[in-house]
Amino acid sequence: MLLAVSLFSSCKDDESVFVPEELQAMVDGDQQFSVSGNNFSMVYVPEVVVQQTVDQNLDSLKLVVNPSYYIMQTEVTQGLFQSTMGYNPSLSEYTGANLPVNYVNLHDCYQFANQLSSNLGVTGNRKFRIPTSREWIIAARGGSLSSTTEYSGSDDLNAVAWHNGNSSGHIHTVGLKTPNQLGLYDMSGNVSEWVNDSRVDIAQTPTSANGSTYGGNYSSIPSMCSISGTGSTLTSSTSSANNTHYTNGVRLVQSAASDTLLRLSDYDQAAGTYKWKVVPVINGNIAKFNVYDNVTVGTSLKFEITLNLVSNKTVSGWELFPDGYYILYANESNRDITGTVKDVDNNIVYTIKSGVMAIYSGSQEGSKGVLNMNGMTLVANNGALVKSLVGARQLSISDFDLSGVNSLTPSLDPADASGRTCKFTATNADGTEMATVTAKLSATAPISSWNFYKAATLNIGSDVTVTATTPDGGSAAFTTGTLEFLTEARISFNATGTYNGEVYEVSTINTTGKTLSVKTVDVTGATAEATVSPDAQYICTVDLGSDGGVLELVLKNQNVTWQFPAEGYKNYDMDVDGNALASADYYITSGKATKNGIEGEINAGSITFGYNTVKPSLIGWFNSELVELTGSASLTVK
Repeated sequence: MLLAVSLFSSCKDDESVFVPEELQAMVDGDQQFSVSGNNFSMVYVPEVVVQQTVDQNLDSLKLVVNPSYYIMQTEVTQGLFQSTMGYNPSLSEYTGANLPVNYVNLHDCYQFANQLSSNLGVTGNRKFRIPTSREWIIAARGGSLSSTTEYSGSDDLNAVAWHNGNSSGHIHTVGLKTPNQLGLYDMSGNVSEWVNDSRVDIAQTPTSANGSTYGGNYSSIPSMCSISGTGSTLTSSTSSANNTHYTNGVRLVQSAASDTLLRLSDYDQAAGTYKWKVVPVINGNIAKFNVYDNVTVGTSLKFEITLNLVSNKTVSGWELFPDGYYILYANESNRDITGTVKDVDNNIVYTIKSGVMAIYSGSQEGSKGVLNMNGMTLVANNGALVKSLVGARQLSISDFDLSGVNSLTPSLDPADASGRTCKFTATNADGTEMATVTAKLSATAPISSWNFYKAATLNIGSDVTVTATTPDGGSAAFTTGTLEFLTEARISFNATGTYNGEVYEVSTINTTGKTLSVKTVDVTGATAEATVSPDAQYICTVDLGSDGGVLELVLKNQNVTWQFPAEGYKNYDMDVDGNALASADYYITSGKATKNGIEGEINAGSITFGYNTVKPSLIGWFNSELVELTGSASLTVK
């Protein structure tokens, strides 16, 4: 069942989505609030990946992220606290409307956050609250878990902080120093700031609650103002929610997204059926993930997730089955992709403001192509942050049904004079064309790869590129897999690619591969004439008449000669690559066929000479067709 989209109704003429004023976002993602003339800003902090793990039991990628949130641009001022709570707890020596509130404990901060939420009408997970240590550290470090500077915003402590070396022993007005990368002031120095990592309700059990203060204050030495190192080394922890000190203040946070628009079920290999079916469609740098309810695909489209690679990011063909995983960021500070999410039923389009997308392919059966959307924060069309997209799901990939292929005929593309392009025409039982597959050898692959009588494997991408077309105008491109020759003109095709943009998987036609259709020329009943040159007795010319044409065969060992007449039978076999049969005398290293002035190549097989017969069993390319020469002809020798 589709998750309900709970938006507020509107009577505006433009019928734009109405969102309460406190949820309105500024163009830069920040939000502005005012309480009795005390203005404050909430700065947007995008999601950050804090851990990457692979669940070996499920063979799936799991990303642990810190969700997006808002944090106050400055420390809570005494004016804001006074207008909200009706009193000012700050030490009398350090009072002023624009000075940070001080002499507050964790319990005071909790009550203030609740009252501020109530006064502004903010409810649910949008309520103001004390930050966790992780949220505080990410904000202090400019939206990252990694420190880029020693102090918040600079390696120059005097530029960003009031500390024991420049404060003259007292607290200062908020926002006078240089802000950090997110535009946050006084994350280092001025007052130490409370964070809450308690798992208990502070209001109900204040003596059991605990927290820490981070960032140092106006009386701190430089090391106490540092935001580098691990979280536990930033400052020492205080054990009680009632621990009050004149150097302690606070700044509050809010969660960014009000609720979840779409939650994909966690990937479970044994789940069988699932609620959402995610079908990828690729078009250049744009990847669309169509999300269907678990009914017939094509009639139940619920969401369209559209992602566009930024100009400096390249992922080869949106690799949906990587060897391991890759991660793309939608965060403002680390942007690989931009995108939208369309709620089809309600005709609402959300812009992806931030988040993390991962594609994972594991080694277990059925673990290919797991899409992981981590805390995607979505922005409604009026700029308000109101929804999120989370969860993981294995991509739903279609299969080509090759059971109807009756004939697969190879031919060299006459447009490629180098002979490096081969086409395979697939037809069904009544001869109707189903598709034409074009395979083109890379510059490093040997031309002898087109010998379909020798076992070989070509890797798509490095050895050969493979595309396909269908009579209805459809086109396919394959990015991974193999094109394998199984001897005796049998071929196996295992590949993944896109067809008309939608991702498909092609598996082996049957367990032994598909036998190629080869044109057969039977010379039975013909009279053949064999000629050996006196000057080059390792070369033999066999004229098989108008049907068979003229063969020119060259022995591998040029120190031996053809034996005519043969005692019994003499068999000469092909040795195309010139390596495998180096010790043998009677092997043909190369062969040509000429018919009506058209010359072709012999790639595989053998030819047997008796006292008065010749039996060819040769296969090769003639006039761009794969032709097999068979039968038994009477023989004369010159």
